[in-house]
Amino acid sequence: MKKTHFVPQKLARVTFVASMLLMGGASVQAAPGSDFDNDGDDDVLLRHVVNNNYQRYTVQSGQVTGWVGLGVPATYIAANWVHQANIDTDGDGDKDILITNTTDGKWRVLIMENGLYQSNSPLWMNSSLSYSFAGAGDLDGDGDDDVILRNTSTGTYQKNLIQATAVALKANLPLWGGAYTLEVLGDFDGDLDDDVLMRNSSTGGYVRFDMQGGNIADSGGLFPIYKSSDYILQVAGDLDADGDDDLLVRSTSTGSWVSFIMQNNLVQSTLSQGNLYKSSDWAFQAFGDYDNDGDDDILLRDIVTTADWRRFNVQTGSVTGNIVFGLFSSFNVTIQD
Repeated sequence: MKKTHFVPQKLARVTFVASMLLMGGASVQAAPGSDFDNDGDDDVLLRHVVNNNYQRYTVQSGQVTGWVGLGVPATYIAANWVHQANIDTDGDGDKDILITNTTDGKWRVLIMENGLYQSNSPLWMNSSLSYSFAGAGDLDGDGDDDVILRNTSTGTYQKNLIQATAVALKANLPLWGGAYTLEVLGDFDGDLDDDVLMRNSSTGGYVRFDMQGGNIADSGGLFPIYKSSDYILQVAGDLDADGDDDLLVRSTSTGSWVSFIMQNNLVQSTLSQGNLYKSSDWAFQAFGDYDNDGDDDILLRDIVTTADWRRFNVQTGSVTGNIVFGLFSSFNVTIQD
């Protein structure tokens, strides 16, 4: 199962109109690479906006084959418990669900096994309401996903290294502050430690922080990535099945898509993705390997008229076509990545 990573402003990814307003773009920090049953095909998690229930959709060979309600206890589907990310907190290959309480700042993990909800556990990260979720990924390459929080008062970042669904280490992560904000986590050098990508809100420039064993090893600019505020980062994931996560951006003015193919922390090539829909009716929703071929595919949704979903197949870095994706077509459900 591969890791895929999204940008943190969650509402911005639900609608393309909202993403136009944000330099950071879609919700690039939680991961659409959400394999809840450890079968190699990423699955999809939806949540009902009225009753707050979670629905997990099983995907096999690129098609939705069924769904199940997770049956999470009523306490933890209340409106004040908000989904943050799908992360593997116990290293078993099944993604778990990280939620936070918007009233008291507490964190909890909904533990998944073979695609089904099993139990829940507190995660003792900082519960001060001045801390917000910034990103999640495997910072130390141990198989358990970790969590980065940001202090909204000071602008500083805190890493929470996870072991067996518990915080093993909580420490400052010396990322840049000021005009720089965390955009996405991704393994840009194929070493199994997820790295950090930041963007300068004034200049639009990107800086990559290479992670080794949970610590920053070095940093450097990614100059080929478009700096114009017209281009919004959507996601990091492996488009060409080489083990290095790549980047996908979208123009807010034209709706066009461009991918930046990464090799060993550097942009190797730039590809226009003309087969992705340009209409602003169609918004980016998720990135995942839905057919278990090693290339992450792209999920778009009509957010204006039908609420329909389409999966865009990716092969060796390029979008080759699309099909109807059989998720619930109702505006009463939103994707939880």
